[in-house]
Amino acid sequence: MAFSLLFVSCKKSNNELNFIEFSSYECFGNCPVMDIKVLNDTLYVNFIKYNSRLGLYYKTLTSIEKDRLNKLVTKLKNNEVKDSYDGNVVDVGYYKMRICSGKFEANTSYSHGEAPKYIIDLYDFLFNISYTSKIKAIKKAMVFSTRGISYLDTLSMPPPPLAPDFEIEEIEIDRNN
Repeated sequence: MAFSLLFVSCKKSNNELNFIEFSSYECFGNCPVMDIKVLNDTLYVNFIKYNSRLGLYYKTLTSIEKDRLNKLVTKLKNNEVKDSYDGNVVDVGYYKMRICSGKFEANTSYSHGEAPKYIIDLYDFLFNISYTSKIKAIKKAMVFSTRGISYLDTLSMPPPPLAPDFEIEEIEIDRNN
């Protein structure tokens, strides 16, 4: 199931929403790190770090939520979406978005506050649903194409190897002098 999610088509002939994905990344503080996906009228949220819960959750969207979502998607489709919106501030949240709706496809990345209002409004709407709605834990794997490589573990380096002819010399210390 997770493998098929990688290849969701954006080439449908109608205006039906295929999927939306957002991923948020760490800042120097405690910005929420999470993935959000809307697929087949279901909201999936992967709470990764700095959230009140962790793990994968889902919620079926209500008709009111679907209507609001469709309006936000239509607004986005009627505007330009650049590849990236990056500012000069480095200590802010960073986001990636991918959306496919009918024949419309957009991919972008942006620093917090740098994207146009129609992108931020869409993210905020989905973010708020993920925190305010009753969502249920789900035990299955899911791929978020906006996540990519997200973390590199910090590795402690071992000491360099000693030369083969290296000898450890013991030195006596006279503590009386």
